[in-house]
Amino acid sequence: MIVKKILWLACCGLAIVSYAGIPAAWAQKTISHEGAFIDATDYSDAGLDIGNAGFWFANFGSTFPEDGRLVDHNDQNSLPSWVLPDFDPNSSDYSFGGQVTSSGGHTPWNFLTLPNGVNALSGSLVDAEADDNSNNTIKRLLLGPGVPQSFLLSVVIDNTNNTHDPAKRVRARAESADGVFDEKVNLELGVAAFNGIADVHTFRYDGWEAGDFIKLQLNSGVAGIDAGIAGLMFDVIPEPTSAALLLLGGLGLSLAGRRRQ
Repeated sequence: MIVKKILWLACCGLAIVSYAGIPAAWAQKTISHEGAFIDATDYSDAGLDIGNAGFWFANFGSTFPEDGRLVDHNDQNSLPSWVLPDFDPNSSDYSFGGQVTSSGGHTPWNFLTLPNGVNALSGSLVDAEADDNSNNTIKRLLLGPGVPQSFLLSVVIDNTNNTHDPAKRVRARAESADGVFDEKVNLELGVAAFNGIADVHTFRYDGWEAGDFIKLQLNSGVAGIDAGIAGLMFDVIPEPTSAALLLLGGLGLSLAGRRRQ
């Protein structure tokens, strides 16, 4: 009898929630590592078909070798409207670490196909402070109005012929605007995980809101190697519609009623 009552109350709650909706502020803010695509260089709909909500790639398609350039130099910026980077190194809200630059045009590096189908020589966001040291390479990537309840962040690494591998640490982070939440997921990959062909690690973010911000910490783990990433991609996880949640709630109530008979 107690189990039946719990089931009935849970189903009623689901039906009510589906009607009223869950305020974002009630949701727990979490990050999880969803997995990786190894040796993957095509992100278009003909390949992995990811980055459909937006993407950003550093110093992409440069025709000559260049290092130490500004972060947004020659970038491919198609970020979603709810991701608001600050590319001004003189701003107090600058999104990147103090010694972060961009590099590109190095022919041993991978050619990548972006979500929009553009194929070119990849570049790298490079952090000199992540040379055998953990540093917030991306320190404040602001989330703006319209940020979805659940989204995926994909980070591309291992594209630079072992020049900028974050072998010691790739740490996906986020911090709430009020400072209450500072969540993180840590990957320690090791040098053996890098073979010079791009890998994509995907992280899921749930419950984050406008005003919160994403952070990404890198560490090469090897003296003399400045850790870096090729770029970022975003995908939205659709929320269940109210109609679908009402259907689930009704189904649960129906099942509970049948069990009472």
